[in-house]
Amino acid sequence: ATWQTSGITLYHGAEFSDLYHEAWHAFSQTFLNKVDKVRLYGEAAKKQGSFKDYNGKKVEFSKATELQLEEFLAEDFRAYMLNGGQVAKDSPIRNTLFRRIVKFLKAMFGNTTLAQLTADKNANESIKDKDKKM
Repeated sequence: ATWQTSGITLYHGAEFSDLYHEAWHAFSQTFLNKVDKVRLYGEAAKKQGSFKDYNGKKVEFSKATELQLEEFLAEDFRAYMLNGGQVAKDSPIRNTLFRRIVKFLKAMFGNTTLAQLTADKNANESIKDKDKKM
């Protein structure tokens, strides 16, 4: 799966949960400013232990690059969505942002069908307006 500013593409064989991973990138790269990203990545870098990055390499949180932390957070958001919104200890910035994304998605797409989503070519401006109000 990939994310581009024009949308998320799920490839043949992708899992539905890849959408959550890519939704994180869409949110973080579109709506977070540099200060928010620095705070979020800084919080993640303070976590104890390590994780496997997108290349399968074991990385200590304190030594991870911003790209590695971004990918970790995308996977973390996937897990958050699949596990019913479980909060993480000592991660208030992450928890707040994840709740904000879920609130935004519910407000935008709560009872929307695929046909309704693709029918309005001006929907992107409406989405940006709603996010600014949250």
